[in-house]
Amino acid sequence: MDTITHSITQAGQSDRTDTVQLPLSEVKIDQMFIRDVTTSEEARRLVESIIAMGQALKIPITAEGIENAETFEMLKGFGCTNAQGFLFGRPFPVQIVNDACPVP
Repeated sequence: MDTITHSITQAGQSDRTDTVQLPLSEVKIDQMFIRDVTTSEEARRLVESIIAMGQALKIPITAEGIENAETFEMLKGFGCTNAQGFLFGRPFPVQIVNDACPVP
């Protein structure tokens, strides 16, 4: 899993500019967190917190691995802005996209 680490410097003080201006353009929530969101209180709290963080930073949030309507509705209720998963369609070869959306 990729991570971004922010170091705290100067005897426990971090540079506010570094913290506020992280180079994030989107938050993606992996399917391993989404999978149990409707059955696990811990997963629900974690996902809801990630979405709240994205909202606070005004960053789009994408939940990956949505496989049923119950999960989708819960994530919409939390304020998730984008969704991916088998509920919406199965993966298909990239050539289909290239044929449908040719680049000039």
